[in-house]
Amino acid sequence: MKKGLVITVALISLIVLLMFIASRRRVVIYYNGDVVIHRDIEELASSATDIVWVEVLGSRVRRISTTLPPSRRNREIHTVHRLRVIEVFKGSEEVGATIEVMQLGRTARHNPVNYSLMDFNTGEELILFMTSFNDGLPAVLLTEHQAVYRVVISVDDSVEVENYSKWNNLMLTMEDLERIADGYFGSYP
Repeated sequence: MKKGLVITVALISLIVLLMFIASRRRVVIYYNGDVVIHRDIEELASSATDIVWVEVLGSRVRRISTTLPPSRRNREIHTVHRLRVIEVFKGSEEVGATIEVMQLGRTARHNPVNYSLMDFNTGEELILFMTSFNDGLPAVLLTEHQAVYRVVISVDDSVEVENYSKWNNLMLTMEDLERIADGYFGSYP
């Protein structure tokens, strides 16, 4: 009986000690989640509320609550990109408007929080497949890798699109974007 009591007290003491140590150290929590992989451009386009050609104006790190109702306790680190809309292939965005797209992750105050974040460069032109909300939050990319394409304008002014991520297996062409703009792809269930 005494042996069991001693072991129980020792375990409780160890737990209290570990909790004390943990409270004195910075704890980094890494988020993990499911990622939707689209089979083809049609599925990707049908899933997006907005498909736009944009110029990157800049990026900044913000803590944003994505819960309803918003809460200061549930804010997560996001990188918010400011973008100027050049052309709209699908959705309600206006050409010339400045919009924001957020991505989960970045580094804030020396607390490393790294995800598969896409680094956008100021002045770069991109095609984005995104989802917009009517709740005042910035839009989000459909997926971190399949929803971003770089616009390449050659010397003879021809426009091509290339994958932004090396993990993207979907090839997008200007012809695909023209079909999207013409309403060829509908809504994906």
